[in-house]
Amino acid sequence: MPHSIPYKLAFHGSRPDLDCLQAFVTTVLGAQRVHEEPGLAACQLPSGSLLELYGPGACYPPHLFEHSPLVASFPVANLKLAVEQAQVAGLHVVAGPEEVCSGLRYCHLQLPGGWVIGLYQEGLAALAVLDNDGA
Repeated sequence: MPHSIPYKLAFHGSRPDLDCLQAFVTTVLGAQRVHEEPGLAACQLPSGSLLELYGPGACYPPHLFEHSPLVASFPVANLKLAVEQAQVAGLHVVAGPEEVCSGLRYCHLQLPGGWVIGLYQEGLAALAVLDNDGA
């Protein structure tokens, strides 16, 4: 069986939709609530994947849900290289790459149709990039 790689899915919606989604993922999929603040709830699936549920009152970058209520983010081993390859493939950088917290670097890219996706690098490799190039 292939090893599951954690991913991050960010959903933006109305409070009733997000409450329903949160009940579904905790009850049916076995997710655990790992963070809550006004307008945001985060749940982690048994696979390690993270679901972020953004509702009224949440703070998030304006570009994040401009074209879609869902943003999928994917882990990469080398964020700088992955961003370069994404740009060659036709994606446009809308935010980042930036360190969002110690050991986590993130970048949001926009597809030609407007949808936004995220790429992230975490752990010691992300810190090494900061030490080497300051980016």
